Amino acid sequence: MDLHGSNQIEARNLLEEFINQSIESGKRLVLVVTGKGQKGEGVIKNNILSWLNNKDLRKKILAVNQASNKHGGSGALYILLRKF
Repeated sequence: MDLHGSNQIEARNLLEEFINQSIESGKRLVLVVTGKGQKGEGVIKNNILSWLNNKDLRKKILAVNQASNKHGGSGALYILLRKF
């Protein structure tokens, strides 16, 4: 999921939809690209961890890690989803 070009509200809604759809389709690991923002201070990048820690999403997630450089580095996250 690439959240580039989304405002904060759109990005949060897209993220929630993406997590829910990924779980429904049986995915266990997803990549979310936030971008780095100007000087590494992107609004989405700085807020995504708190969004993922929301009680509705937190129970669906096992782990969150920074992506490798080839997948976006500090501008992207790997999200490991729980089995349901």
